[in-house]
Amino acid sequence: MKPNIIVILTDQQRADTLGCYGNPTVRTPNLDALAEDGVCFERAYCSAPLCTPARVSIQTGAYPHRHGIVDLWGEVPNEQTGPVPGWHHPSEDVMPWLGHYFRDCGYETAYIGKWHCMTGANRRGFEDYIIRIGSYDTDIDAEHQNDWLQYSLSKGYEISKGKQNGADHVIKDLNYGVSLYAESDFPATFAFRKAIDFIKQEHEKPFILFLSETSPHQPFAPPAPYDEMYDPSEIILSENVEHYASPKRFIELRGHPATFRQYREASQDQLKSAWAHYLGMVTHLDDLVGTLVEALSSSKLKDNTMLIYSSDHGEMGGSHRLQDKGAFMYEEVMKVPLLVHWPGKVKNARYKTPVSQVSLLPTLLELADIPFRSEMDMPSLAESFMGQKTPRKQPIFGEYNRFYGQLYPVRMVVDGVWKYVHYFGPEGELFDLSNDPGEMNNLVNSSSHEDELVRMQLLLADWMRKSGDVFEMEKRFQL
Repeated sequence: MKPNIIVILTDQQRADTLGCYGNPTVRTPNLDALAEDGVCFERAYCSAPLCTPARVSIQTGAYPHRHGIVDLWGEVPNEQTGPVPGWHHPSEDVMPWLGHYFRDCGYETAYIGKWHCMTGANRRGFEDYIIRIGSYDTDIDAEHQNDWLQYSLSKGYEISKGKQNGADHVIKDLNYGVSLYAESDFPATFAFRKAIDFIKQEHEKPFILFLSETSPHQPFAPPAPYDEMYDPSEIILSENVEHYASPKRFIELRGHPATFRQYREASQDQLKSAWAHYLGMVTHLDDLVGTLVEALSSSKLKDNTMLIYSSDHGEMGGSHRLQDKGAFMYEEVMKVPLLVHWPGKVKNARYKTPVSQVSLLPTLLELADIPFRSEMDMPSLAESFMGQKTPRKQPIFGEYNRFYGQLYPVRMVVDGVWKYVHYFGPEGELFDLSNDPGEMNNLVNSSSHEDELVRMQLLLADWMRKSGDVFEMEKRFQL
């Protein structure tokens, strides 16, 4: 019997916002229970620290420079021009998306929530658009297709232009506050309620349900009472909030200079308050996950349904005095939670081996016994998802290309405890994550680490060449 699959994808949630990833303050009992009774990948990396390219990588099993959807905004992509001039976007026949694979093999395909893949209202391959949330050409073609917007308007809310994804809030300071929406009407609550309704339906075929959230993306404005759930004085900030990112790179040119300046100048109390609200959004999500798991457990689907929890990328949250995400590859934006739960089928396991979120599509296809029809950039982790085998050690890659039409090329390779980041001009970075998890000691100019630097540069250059990257490292880095 083919398994049912539920994928919960949150927005901008770094891995260390969960108790099961070592956060001593946050209350996430439901997600922690999934990890305790399932599989937890301690070092899962996204493909890119930017929503759209990362989300399309999940859907296609390809890194951004291969799928071509490398920016947040632009016209709906096509195979001739791609969404960005100069970036080829393969046709659906050449590179099917997750929904195409499952639909074509007899699955019921359902999608809920944020899409943000630059295809307008079309959730590629998914037949049932249960609800759509979004206000841009990346998510919808017209306002009436924003189902949460129509719901909230029917409840009497006044929605600000440009915040039709539920971001209206009362600002307290920096980028945090409290949502103007009641908890029962908050976008995440609305989406989970629809997901539970779907679970309770009769299903004649196996299904894949993709539940995609807008939380805990900033503004950090959870619905009351979650905005006051955490005392800022109890928040423990990372040591690297006092390690400022190198001015030798173009980090502050990413598009939000005013907000970046706020975080560079913020006090520790302000950062703690922002984190208190961020964790409030996380705990709200955890409570919603609990209601969904309860509904699943009381249904006849429980024995044949795999649940996966992850996020598209992380959030700096003041580390290196940066916020949001951007043209850098710090652990805070690259590492995401990745949990797998299937009672009675998945063995409990925790893996420290680095893995890539690009492996999600080939993994789900193998678990559903669906043959590949396109090249996958990373291998399946099916045995690891089942708790049967430690993932194979291999280099993991990451990339950044554009933001609002401006090129900011960055490439990353992680191999074991080592990380190398290449900025195509500005000075690169070499970190020993075993001794420097906060990435505060750049070893790129260390004579005693020159051999390791060269090895990592060659790994990255070789991957870029073999994968057809439109950028290339200088000839001195070529094998």
